[in-house]
Amino acid sequence: MKVMVVNCRSLISDKKKVELQNLIETHKPDIILGTESHLDNTIASSEVFPDQFQNPYRKDRKLGEGGVFIAVDNNYITTEILTGSDCETAWCKINTQGRQPLYIGTFYRQLCSDIEKSINCIMNTSQNLPNVILGGDFNLPHINWQTNTVNTNPQYGKALNEKLIEISNNNDMNQMVNEPTRGQNILDLLMTTNPGLVTNIEVHPGMSDHQVVIANIDMKAKTSKKKPRLVHLFKKGDMNGLKENIRDNL
Repeated sequence: MKVMVVNCRSLISDKKKVELQNLIETHKPDIILGTESHLDNTIASSEVFPDQFQNPYRKDRKLGEGGVFIAVDNNYITTEILTGSDCETAWCKINTQGRQPLYIGTFYRQLCSDIEKSINCIMNTSQNLPNVILGGDFNLPHINWQTNTVNTNPQYGKALNEKLIEISNNNDMNQMVNEPTRGQNILDLLMTTNPGLVTNIEVHPGMSDHQVVIANIDMKAKTSKKKPRLVHLFKKGDMNGLKENIRDNL
């Protein structure tokens, strides 16, 4: 599977919808973790997302502001997980082949910083959750993820920056993005409890002033079986016999 973490900076206009479609066609993700969608419940998912992703899990704020979503390929078997958190976060479970499920979430840090509640909700659903991935725009530019330390005079204060490091450490989550995603800063993160799952992490031009993060997930998702379609092969039918039958019954 391939995942794409993208800051959309609005999906309202036709131009932005086309930009999202272009990213999908270029990178071919199976899972999209989106932030700043700017949608609300007056905009149907079918108006925004391509046919491949027609059942996204959305948490909207209000039209023109914030909002997150998880869009997963329609063929995959998924379940939404409601955390009860006030944060802009969404989570779902993806059934996998021969392995424990993948729990995947997206997060956008605005004024709310209660990411701990959201993560704890996921971790507490089972005593053994080895496959958790969380991506999104965390808006904390002054964390050095190589050393898990906070730079001098950090934006938003030292306490908040250290809190994210503490949460990731307490939940055995590793931050996998090592290239800047906006300017010289790593704002868009991809965290996981199983670093061996996430490979080929790359940063590419996005659809806002953020880069997109692309990565492979070393798992195969279970897919829903499509119902067989009945196809009538009229060309191979006994047309003469059919005509005789009709004539005999007139």
